[in-house]
Amino acid sequence: MSGLSGLSGPAVAATPRRAGKARAVILVWLWGGPPQMDTFDPKPDAPSGHRTPFSTIPTRTPGEHFTELLPRLASRSNMLSVVRTTMLFADHNPLPLSGQGGPAALKDEPSFGAIVAKHFGTDILPPFISISPPGTSSGAGFLGGPGTGGGRFGRAYDPFEIKCNALAQIDLPKEMQLGDGMSPARLSDRRTLLRDFNAAKRVVEAQAATDHERVFESAYRMLSARDAFEAFDVSKEKERVRESYGRSSFGQSLLLGRRLVEAGVPFVQVNWSTGTDALFEGAGMGWDNHHNNFDLLASYQCPLLDRGLSALLDDLQDRGLLDSTLVIAMGEMGRTPGISGRGGRDHWPLCSTLWAGGGVKPGRFIGRTDRSAGEALTEPVTGSMIGTTIAELVGLDSQGRGEMGVLQGGRTIDDLL
Repeated sequence: MSGLSGLSGPAVAATPRRAGKARAVILVWLWGGPPQMDTFDPKPDAPSGHRTPFSTIPTRTPGEHFTELLPRLASRSNMLSVVRTTMLFADHNPLPLSGQGGPAALKDEPSFGAIVAKHFGTDILPPFISISPPGTSSGAGFLGGPGTGGGRFGRAYDPFEIKCNALAQIDLPKEMQLGDGMSPARLSDRRTLLRDFNAAKRVVEAQAATDHERVFESAYRMLSARDAFEAFDVSKEKERVRESYGRSSFGQSLLLGRRLVEAGVPFVQVNWSTGTDALFEGAGMGWDNHHNNFDLLASYQCPLLDRGLSALLDDLQDRGLLDSTLVIAMGEMGRTPGISGRGGRDHWPLCSTLWAGGGVKPGRFIGRTDRSAGEALTEPVTGSMIGTTIAELVGLDSQGRGEMGVLQGGRTIDDLL
């Protein structure tokens, strides 16, 4: 039932809250660690052995550049901001998704998605949905790992996990799929039967029965509400919109993410991959470019990222959703300034993060790095600051965070706000 744990109903009911500028969050998780100097923080004057082979191109922000691999995003810098001095782990660790870093990190802290889900709640659709490509990926995984779900909040705040392929075919947990001949009316009969069955449970099975009933009740509401369930049907989009995102698992997952926030889901996490390894091009390929970094970036990773993320920003803006939807693109780390003998870059804690919409001031490039993009010359931005900024933008202020027991003492990234 792990795929359904994020549906548990009564525990995620909405509570009174302060209105924030963002009514939804789309977090684009670039698992594996993109190289900052080959993407959003190029250093054309870096020493030999560090310098990116890619040319730099101007963005729409005077004096700021991306590499030539990201022309669409460069032309949209007026819609986004970049934090170039984000300091996270130097390893594959999903704990930055809960705002943590360093040896004192706690493995049971709730993720950003769980915090936003607890703050907002939802009526029908799950408040925290995680979208991944199909199949399996090699290398370190993160799904279900520490800092990725409800943590000490409980399984009710774990993400509802689905998969989306390049054809936008959605793989829902088997418990959510109506069988042949199963209508909402028959589903209602099964609902009544389950209630009668669980009423007969006794002490030993009481907790398991309760968990199962809560999951089934939430699944029932979702399946029987046609309009809500249709949010998962990307085929209803116009062909030109689907094409604009790119016919990749990543692109179609971003489009699905837009449909879900439009339908009222407060937090959607779009996962580039479920594993880190960057060995073969395809939906299972992460950003861990220890080998052949530059060919992988040019032929696969950056074209997909540039197209999909640009389309998402355009689509949100065209639909009047960008001002109320916070978009963040980040990985768990960056890459080394030095190029290895394998033509790759290794693990490094400094990285760039991209922010747009939802109350973020666009067109800003925050933080300065040294001539190789390896060290921060200005104050680093931490995972706690990322989480606190998200919380503030969705209306969860310091008092609310204190009552929830999360991100206490955290500071916002003031230059974004």
